[in-house]
Amino acid sequence: MSWIITGKEAGSLGLLDQYGGAAAAYSLRSLTLYYTGPVVRVRRSNDDAEQDFTATEVSDGTLAAWVGAGDDGFVRTWYDQSGNSSDVGAVSQGDQPRIVENGALVIENGNPAFSYNNSLLVGNCPLANTSNYAIAAVYRINTQKDPNPRYFAINDAGNGLNLQLGHNLDSKYFNRVDGVSTVSASTYSTLGSTNLLWWSASAGVPAFSRNGQLDTFSNTGSPGANSEIGDGLFIFKGFTEAGYYSETGKIQELIIYSFDQSTNRAA
Repeated sequence: MSWIITGKEAGSLGLLDQYGGAAAAYSLRSLTLYYTGPVVRVRRSNDDAEQDFTATEVSDGTLAAWVGAGDDGFVRTWYDQSGNSSDVGAVSQGDQPRIVENGALVIENGNPAFSYNNSLLVGNCPLANTSNYAIAAVYRINTQKDPNPRYFAINDAGNGLNLQLGHNLDSKYFNRVDGVSTVSASTYSTLGSTNLLWWSASAGVPAFSRNGQLDTFSNTGSPGANSEIGDGLFIFKGFTEAGYYSETGKIQELIIYSFDQSTNRAA
């Protein structure tokens, strides 16, 4: 069976149109030409009103105008564009990252972004096992309080799933895959710059790349204990074995697949 796309230019297809089947997909752009819903729900600081916004409304000034001059807009919900309804969000106002600061849309490399400072978005666990997965993120970390912060965690204790991505004391990226083991890549995290991070496993063998530089993980013993952070998907806050620690930076996109995507990594 073959498919013919009509009415759309194949070259303009969104990422999920070309690489479908994502378990969860979060972005401030439209990841598929056929998704017409909101990408984010925002709370404005002047009256705590909340409203949904599409990718176009984020980028064309509608969101910033709604928040108002001199006011801030905070992310209440980041909507999943995969079709699986795995939205992430923060009920507590103190956990909500900013998308509008002092009336202006937060921008990174010319594109809309979230600015986080001790923020935390939480959702349901989008993965089922650690044998095959792929996670891509456009992410920046500026400062961190703890020397071993985690950027993301995906946990499901009932199925023995525990994945954590962060960097260690040497600023090498590490991947915690269960309660006792850690593996580390040779690439170094760079504070203050935006990176395209790729974190994956194929047949249980983990790999990592930063800005296209592919690494295999090697065994390491640091850090030495498991984080107790509960089940679900956790984004932003620099959690460690001891608890939560603040970190600052920006994020634009996070896409999670629950199957092997190693052959599509470069694309």
